[in-house]
Amino acid sequence: TTTTTTRMIPPRLVKLIEQVIHQHEKSLQLDVTHAKCHVEVLQQVYSSTRTAHKRVYQNIMEGVRLQPQFIAFVDRADEVERKFHGLAAPKQQHTKLVDLMNEAFQIKAKHTLFLSELSTRTAGVLKEAELKGMGRCVEKAGLTRDKYATTNERTNDTPNEESDSQKWQYDGVCDVVRGAVEFENMTQMFFFLELLIACDPALKEEARERGWDADAVGIKQQIKVLRIKNRFGHGKASSGGWADCMINFTLLDAGDVEQSQHVQQKQNNPNDATGETKDADKAVIDQHDQSQAKPLSGHVCEVQLVHSNMMLARKNMGAHKQYERFRSALELLETLGHSEWTKAEDSRDVSLPPEQLQRQQQQQQHQHHLQFADRKELADAKHELAVTQSALADTQSALADTQRRLTRLE
Repeated sequence: TTTTTTRMIPPRLVKLIEQVIHQHEKSLQLDVTHAKCHVEVLQQVYSSTRTAHKRVYQNIMEGVRLQPQFIAFVDRADEVERKFHGLAAPKQQHTKLVDLMNEAFQIKAKHTLFLSELSTRTAGVLKEAELKGMGRCVEKAGLTRDKYATTNERTNDTPNEESDSQKWQYDGVCDVVRGAVEFENMTQMFFFLELLIACDPALKEEARERGWDADAVGIKQQIKVLRIKNRFGHGKASSGGWADCMINFTLLDAGDVEQSQHVQQKQNNPNDATGETKDADKAVIDQHDQSQAKPLSGHVCEVQLVHSNMMLARKNMGAHKQYERFRSALELLETLGHSEWTKAEDSRDVSLPPEQLQRQQQQQQHQHHLQFADRKELADAKHELAVTQSALADTQSALADTQRRLTRLE
């Protein structure tokens, strides 16, 4: 770990950065301690900011659901998301923040190039993001659900050094290298998702059967998909109403691809000639099954697929500033053990039952098909009229020639 760090950051600077990180950690612990005395204020902030832009997002999503391929996108994203149910969450290779940041610097350009290639081929707009700041990384590592719940509190408010060393583990921060891709319609987003999935060697054959081939469109970079969070699905939007599709993955090199293919072959053909699984091979398969959410090697990255209308509301209607206040209140409440309260608060929202929503979406899709059929019929009629007019013009021209010849004969 030390060698990796010093490759890009001088040792003296590493020491300084570690001191800054430690100050961030101590500051956050003090914030949590003070927050214990202001739970009611946090609840008020949570309630007011949660609903501030929720209706705006919901109205936008009503329009987004009308777009062709919306249902196809949700079904496909949910299908892939289910592949990771029951598996451990993705983890980075490093637990120290300075090592994680160092690795992020090395992978950033490769990540941007990969997303740029996908975006170009699917008409998406890549929104590059800087590496996640150290302060926010500290918050993500330190503010975890029920960490300071009343039932688990110690006699003194601040964790001791032993628990502190266990607490600040940064391997769960999987969005240091991140980016977003905006799409004007769900068809573009659906194409992007399918093409990204086709870049995973473990999912490549499945993608080809569906008609998607990353090699055929010139994308050579291969990845390992680790997790999908599809917030476009029914009831999956955030409690503030935001909807997107988040994907964690790691970029593979040649060695990773070879190892991934080897494991995949063993999964497809686990038995040897005697019909029994070899112990060594079985160990490889079991290890892959149990830690499929862990990359074979490399840094865990993130991409968010966002509809441009949702991003417009977030940027131009002040929703992002409200979201930051909402997120701070939510994280502090959950850290202090009030996650049940936030769930109860969210459950007060009334939404359509899944069956009714699905029927509504199917009716909307049917209307789109009818509109498309009407447009096609109109286009065919216009084409037929143009052909008839052309034939009439030719006939009139021939008639004029005939009349001229008759005139000369007379």
